[in-house]
Amino acid sequence: MKKSILFVAIALSTIIGLNSCSIFKKSSKVEPSTQLVLDYYKALKKEDSTSLATIINKDILVTEYSGHPIITSDKTYLNFIAWEWEWDTKTEKEIISSTPDVVVVKETKDNDFIRYIFDKPLTKTLTIGIKNNEIVQIDQDTVAGFKPYITLSTSRGTAFASWVQEKYPADYKYFSFSSRKSAVVLRKYLSEYLKELKSK
Repeated sequence: MKKSILFVAIALSTIIGLNSCSIFKKSSKVEPSTQLVLDYYKALKKEDSTSLATIINKDILVTEYSGHPIITSDKTYLNFIAWEWEWDTKTEKEIISSTPDVVVVKETKDNDFIRYIFDKPLTKTLTIGIKNNEIVQIDQDTVAGFKPYITLSTSRGTAFASWVQEKYPADYKYFSFSSRKSAVVLRKYLSEYLKELKSK
């Protein structure tokens, strides 16, 4: 059960926007750091893992809530992104500020899993660190705050994990959020689980 909670927390904490429009105020000159972030989102939208691998540092650090690390390598991050692409995530992004070393992005994400957990899209503020023309760190926090986020993600995520474990024990191993295969399985089961909840 502890593993289930951890996997859900990682999934919801690391989902970085994928498939929708970017909101960016155009100017005559774009900071190189800003352009790198725009290229990053472009690669995500195109599901271009090759380009994405050239943009992020091999030791990329993804943190949440005052620096708690949840991802510490490009391999782990790319595996999760591949998982996320299967969820058809819709993302709205707005670049709030930009310096040569840091770009701050307000991001709102929406997919079936997020809707199940929160009943609405999830908005986060991302502080993206840049060094040597690579993304080296992504710090994130939910706009609504940590407590309501973790309360819902833990309770509803655990309920879904328990349902999968009870009904499809052989496939419980896919509750790992680490591959496209696991996303395909979990998306199918989430649909079934939600139908079951509505019928009660």
